[in-house]
Amino acid sequence: MRRPRTSRREPPHSRSQGTWCRSTEFSPGTASSFGLKVLGNASESSRICYATATQRLSIDRTNSGNEGFHPAFSSVEDARVELINGRLRLRLYVDRASVELFAQDGLTTITDQVFPAAGANNVSVFSEGGTARLESMTVTPLNQAMWGG
Repeated sequence: MRRPRTSRREPPHSRSQGTWCRSTEFSPGTASSFGLKVLGNASESSRICYATATQRLSIDRTNSGNEGFHPAFSSVEDARVELINGRLRLRLYVDRASVELFAQDGLTTITDQVFPAAGANNVSVFSEGGTARLESMTVTPLNQAMWGG
């Protein structure tokens, strides 16, 4: 995965608070799939993935933390998303129990509930079968709206 050169660093509080908005734009390059892993630790994460051959965007929660309490919970939700001008734009809202994904400025949305382990707050980018390019990423920490946050 090639990343754009930047002198800005992600604010440390954006990951530790656990509530944030992340806006990204990817170019698929030669990758067969690419995306983000959120709410991760050394052994689990919720995976947001775009498959270039099928033009399917998905949230995969099969390894997202506590998913074993019901056989139907461990799942992958997906939708067809066409690239616009050869790029995929994502806006992702994440808190401790949900992942909300808005693709191509809201033309497609996917929302999932997750139950990550305590402290699972790592975020990473990935590509498979080739290289993709992360064109841009903006992280906005969100303040808690309820219960005096």
